Amino acid sequence: MSLPIMGVPDKKRKKLTVYTIEECINCKKPTKREFKDGDLVHKILDKCKDCDNNIMISLIYGEEIKKN
Repeated sequence: MSLPIMGVPDKKRKKLTVYTIEECINCKKPTKREFKDGDLVHKILDKCKDCDNNIMISLIYGEEIKKN
């Protein structure tokens, strides 16, 4: 049996879906979406539709894919 150069064998790795949480700097309204290339924590993205302040990425995390 051969192992990958680094880490746990592929069979034991958990599959993850990565999400990005965007949050308005002022009204703190969070929005969850799937991660896109170029996402960085604290990156300023757009203007809030409610209060016209900046929206910033506050969190990037992964959730395990559940098998049915």
